[in-house]
Amino acid sequence: MNTKRFTPLILSMIVLLFMASCGQLGVGIETPVERAGQPTEQVQPTQPVKATEPATLEPTPTSQPSPYWRVVEDPQYGVRYAVPCFWQVNFPPDYGPGAGAQSYAITNYPYDFVLSFPRGQGIFEAGGIKIDMNFMNVADWGITPGASLTEFIQTLYPAGGETQVTGMEEMVINNQPALKVATESTFGPGGFTLLAVTDTIYLLFAPIPEAAENPDVLAILNSIAIPTETGAERAEVQIPSIQPGPPPTGLTASCLENPGEPNTFSETPPEVDCQVVEPDQPGWTTCNVQAGIISRNTAALPSFMTDPFHIGYWGSEGRTDSPEAFIEELRSALLPGDPSQPPTFTSDRDQFPPLGGQNPETLFGPDVQPVEILYSEGWGPDREGAVLLYFIENADGKIEWYVMIYSDTKFDK
Repeated sequence: MNTKRFTPLILSMIVLLFMASCGQLGVGIETPVERAGQPTEQVQPTQPVKATEPATLEPTPTSQPSPYWRVVEDPQYGVRYAVPCFWQVNFPPDYGPGAGAQSYAITNYPYDFVLSFPRGQGIFEAGGIKIDMNFMNVADWGITPGASLTEFIQTLYPAGGETQVTGMEEMVINNQPALKVATESTFGPGGFTLLAVTDTIYLLFAPIPEAAENPDVLAILNSIAIPTETGAERAEVQIPSIQPGPPPTGLTASCLENPGEPNTFSETPPEVDCQVVEPDQPGWTTCNVQAGIISRNTAALPSFMTDPFHIGYWGSEGRTDSPEAFIEELRSALLPGDPSQPPTFTSDRDQFPPLGGQNPETLFGPDVQPVEILYSEGWGPDREGAVLLYFIENADGKIEWYVMIYSDTKFDK
């Protein structure tokens, strides 16, 4: 093994990955431990590798491209692709023509956000996503220029090495040949997608394993357009039609509310702190119901609800259901589509809607005596809905969530 050439390359890749993820080295590709260029056998994984018939990632429809995506061009290789409007493309310093084969990360969070996690631990559990864009020069690995994608992988991962290839699948991405590769090493399973940029430069698109099938990650992959020789027809970036998922827990992205505007990250509103309320105080139930809805930790909500629970729809009839059945409806259809934009709550009657001139206290007649009523906005997939939450005191003196009235027009009609 030629360690004089191998060691600086690996060190540079580690430094770049460290800069992008602040200590998170668990990327979706493992560095080969064998030096390519020396006589090797063909790859022989534990399970036979068989290239299947080329699969095709269906191009994302572009008749109505989503306004929540932007197109990025790699300044060194000219590779273009689409990313969600708030994602970060972390090019290295002085990255550009002649900078040499390098790696950089694409993330759905800013670098400063990583610093809020001790040693970077927990960021992926919070919804963080990282994709490594690894550009590799065949000259650095002893690979023949113009090698097929399969030949590139067979030389990169020789038989008997610490990292073994466990699967290869030929694909077509945006009318360009690609190879989906699965690997196994002492670090566990890994994977990436390989594309040829030129006869000497190959791109390894490597998301963290947890996000390999994330819709946004697949949309970025499917959008990639590799530049062609002068005069040849150039592939167009496939701008996705889907709305991107939200940023990690703890962040909001302004461009999701204002498509086309520059993005600004900010912290999400703090969750309701129920630790300051004692269980026997009136605000205990209302506080926990708000906190469960804001955080989407709804498993405990039935313990604060009457059974049966009452559901009303503004301008229509209501019904009763079990708390568990209603919570399932709450999660699947009533909560806002973007988890980073939770509903707002108020008990201030001046902030309540007119309700057609009706008094919210007497909407259910004299038999229902609410001890608290909350008005909440920002409901439904488009956040245009609103609800009224009623809390009553039962025969045992316990405060319970009794009814929710839902309006998809904020009670304006």
